[in-house]
Amino acid sequence: MNVTVITGGAGFVGSWLGILRKRDFPGERVVAFDDLSRAGSELNLPRLAAAGVEFARGDVRRPEDLEALGHADLVIDCAAEPSVKAGYGGGARALIDINLGGTLNCLEFARARGARLVFLSTSRVYPIAAMRDLPFEEGATRLELPGAASGTGWSARGISADFP
Repeated sequence: MNVTVITGGAGFVGSWLGILRKRDFPGERVVAFDDLSRAGSELNLPRLAAAGVEFARGDVRRPEDLEALGHADLVIDCAAEPSVKAGYGGGARALIDINLGGTLNCLEFARARGARLVFLSTSRVYPIAAMRDLPFEEGATRLELPGAASGTGWSARGISADFP
């Protein structure tokens, strides 16, 4: 049986990915891995359970928590501290430990198992003005870039690292 581990799996994006992954691949074991440190994330646990997604409490900053998960074929890394303001006042250590150290731990966890890894970045990687200028069209379930159009770093396939 294939196993997908979603770090940050009780967060907004992670929980939806877990639910949709289980819906689309019902024979797969889907595990939402989260430390529940973000306020409200625990409220997603009943939705995850109802969808057949397992929950494992753990912290990406602790490699031993990831190791306890065992086998994985796919790791979707959604664990992050997305707010740059989180470092104000208390220093940047937590941001570095979660966003950089946690990602490194996920990469090592996946490498040791030969698993694929999908990394989800924070919401502020690309400049807002440049994103607003893209010719998005409303699709059935999301905004989409038109198939015939493209520009530097963008096309119907999405946004690439070449985007200004």
